[in-house]
Amino acid sequence: MNAFDRLAATPPTISTKAELLQRLSERPKPTLGRVCEPQDANSSELKRLMAQSNEERIARLRASLDRSSATLLHDQAKSRLGGFARAHFEHER
Repeated sequence: MNAFDRLAATPPTISTKAELLQRLSERPKPTLGRVCEPQDANSSELKRLMAQSNEERIARLRASLDRSSATLLHDQAKSRLGGFARAHFEHER
């Protein structure tokens, strides 16, 4: 595996809602009936590891986006209060 392949295989460092939605849509859908697939140990273990990796990334994306949203709302509220205080300071004199 060359450097380009390793770089392409790593997830991006920036968490985006688009990536979260894409990963959620790529989740394997549960099937109701029996599926006729070869059950070799390597393929089932590989599928399990890929699903586990995907779920971990989804959890990290959700946590990161939730933190960013909370920070944005907090900073916006502080900004509004700062502007309110500045505006009313001039009227108090």
